[in-house]
Amino acid sequence: MQTLLIYCASPRDRVSVQARLGLKDKNNVLRRYLIPAIAAGWLTMTDPAHPNSPAQKYRTTPQGLALLNAAGQEEDEPAPAL
Repeated sequence: MQTLLIYCASPRDRVSVQARLGLKDKNNVLRRYLIPAIAAGWLTMTDPAHPNSPAQKYRTTPQGLALLNAAGQEEDEPAPAL
């Protein structure tokens, strides 16, 4: 999911998202990635009034960017000493 959120920091269409994720099936990218990310509030559509528009693009929301920042901070923290 991180790859998707990073890639969609700039608005991207479904075809380019699908190519970036290395997926071949349109329904797979929608069902497994885009729709769940939108439902979680991490992605938004650029034209939500027309979800099936060929010009539809997806953009990472501020909530999605915060999730990325939190994940990045966790990775940067040193491991606790035993």
